[in-house]
Amino acid sequence: MTCRKQSSPTSLLRVVCIDGALVLDNEKSLPGRGAWVHQSCLATAISRGAFKYALKLTEQPNELDAKDMKLK
Repeated sequence: MTCRKQSSPTSLLRVVCIDGALVLDNEKSLPGRGAWVHQSCLATAISRGAFKYALKLTEQPNELDAKDMKLK
């Protein structure tokens, strides 16, 4: 989303907005529009507020810190 480089879905994180909050979709199966982002680009996307536009939201979502959205 931030660097706009194409990658395979297995190397990208999927983020969705549920009840106004950004959620990391580890299983890549949550309903709704998802935004795909490289893990290295996640902090930049959050700081730019890019998820509002990528997810076509009318309001800025309650964003989590990039450190809270790490893969485990």
